[in-house]
Amino acid sequence: MAPLTQENETVIRRLFQEVSVKMLPSAETADFKKYTVLEKSCCLEDFGDFFAGLRCAFRDCRLNIKSIAAKGDKVMVHYTVCGMQKGDFLGVSATGEKMVVIGIDVFRLNEGKVVQHWDAAHQLSVAR
Repeated sequence: MAPLTQENETVIRRLFQEVSVKMLPSAETADFKKYTVLEKSCCLEDFGDFFAGLRCAFRDCRLNIKSIAAKGDKVMVHYTVCGMQKGDFLGVSATGEKMVVIGIDVFRLNEGKVVQHWDAAHQLSVAR
């Protein structure tokens, strides 16, 4: 793996592990662009806030990176999030049920900072 590609993968792994951009204050550039199915997020701080909301609503929330691939200036992450919904989330009251979400995020980096981010997530199942 080329050094730049490996460095980009490391930045994104750290972003997912910390699930909070407050730990990564310089992770994005001023001209950051976000493309999302939810159309609610406009910066990496919102990305961190989304996962903070997950942790509050799903107290036993587990984020698992299933695979990560980097090539050139792009990094793709395939992950799952699962947990029992014990609080309100995105306008949905607590259900007490287990949820599983599969997500794929693609990041484009320039000089170690995220300049673009695309995501897609799907609620795979509610297990009882």
